[in-house]
Amino acid sequence: MDGRTVDTYFARMRPLVLGLAIAFAAGIGVVAVVELTKPETAGWSDPGAHVVDGLWLGTGTACSLAGGDECSLALGAALERLAVIEPEATVTSASVATPVGAYRNGRGGTILATTAGWVTYNIVVLELADGERLMIGVHCEPRMDSEAGPTPARCQPDAAPVDAPRVGQEPWLQGD
Repeated sequence: MDGRTVDTYFARMRPLVLGLAIAFAAGIGVVAVVELTKPETAGWSDPGAHVVDGLWLGTGTACSLAGGDECSLALGAALERLAVIEPEATVTSASVATPVGAYRNGRGGTILATTAGWVTYNIVVLELADGERLMIGVHCEPRMDSEAGPTPARCQPDAAPVDAPRVGQEPWLQGD
């Protein structure tokens, strides 16, 4: 046994025993056992996880400057950064994605891989008129006014490259 309690061991063995009984009773052999005892697949828990330019991003949301929400504020910060690094660029569309978070490790566990705190990290994906796609990381910090209460977040672009896992470097492939 691998350190699990006896109850956990028998709970994990129950599908195998039931699968064997059903398979042999039905006369369909071992193939049904393999399907019934298939291990959990490793992968991101976020159903919206997707790859952009070789990096894993979480669920993305189309975004515009109108609205005054965190999405539009993050986009505004990214456009400020774009004006510095590619002043002639024309943006055709934009979306804001979250970093990928929790993942299934393929051994029955879910690992929470995220940050916690007051500041949120967003990844703004800009589609440019020349066909280039650019990702800019943006940190947004909510603000509080002692008299007015919560005020719109302040978002700042990162000068560093986007912080996201690369394809082929997923945590479950690294033994995590």
